[in-house]
Amino acid sequence: MKTYLTLFVTLIISAALFGQSRSIRFDNYTNEDGLAQSSVNAIIQDNQGYIWLGTQEGLHKFDGYSFEIFKHDPEDINSLSNSYIKNIAQDNNGIFWVGTES
Repeated sequence: MKTYLTLFVTLIISAALFGQSRSIRFDNYTNEDGLAQSSVNAIIQDNQGYIWLGTQEGLHKFDGYSFEIFKHDPEDINSLSNSYIKNIAQDNNGIFWVGTES
């Protein structure tokens, strides 16, 4: 038991020291930056490097600079079935899956 405790304490101290040597960059994006809604339900990075965000107002594709928004269009049968995005996934074949409210 003493060995496990010593190992645990060593890992915690190592993690704390290692974490201090790195700086983390955090960018906050809002409606002013192109998001239709700032509350995100799902997020994924695809195999091409794009970040996809699912919100109640559509599917957002972020290329590192700007957002492209995909929403349900009742006039377009190829559009999303609903703009409320709940889940996003990409399978091993590169096929992109989007779960909506309906």
